[in-house]
Amino acid sequence: MLAELGDDRARFADARALKSYAGSAPITRASGKKRFVGRRFVKNNRLINAGFLWAFAALTASPGANAHYRRRREHGDWHAAAQRHLLNRFLGQLHHCLKTQQHFDEQQAFAPLLPAPTCPANPTDFIDENNDTSTEPRCRARTQSEGVTGARRPSH
Repeated sequence: MLAELGDDRARFADARALKSYAGSAPITRASGKKRFVGRRFVKNNRLINAGFLWAFAALTASPGANAHYRRRREHGDWHAAAQRHLLNRFLGQLHHCLKTQQHFDEQQAFAPLLPAPTCPANPTDFIDENNDTSTEPRCRARTQSEGVTGARRPSH
């Protein structure tokens, strides 16, 4: 995916431009009272093929991706349409991660679809990466402005 996107981070102004380049975003043609929404014929074929494989592989590896796919299927989408929706979501998240130089966080990316992680009764029982007892709990309740309860984000 990254090889097809290139190393110029400013190449795509927004996620919509990336989705259009990949060919996963639909094209709309409207004239008067008629409107047609169809697929793109001019696209990066290698990028769209890699993207569909990425979305298909994520169905078994990612609970958030699977929940998003299942929700689209229950909505009435066919397999290819649900997979294309998942790919669009992934491309938007990839664009965000590349622009902000942050790591992908599934709990944040699929927040409304995944249950929040639960904290133990005694959060000081957690062990950090250096096998030392952590002074700050890894799992804490976020304030109202931060969103739902979740794990502490790594500082990068």
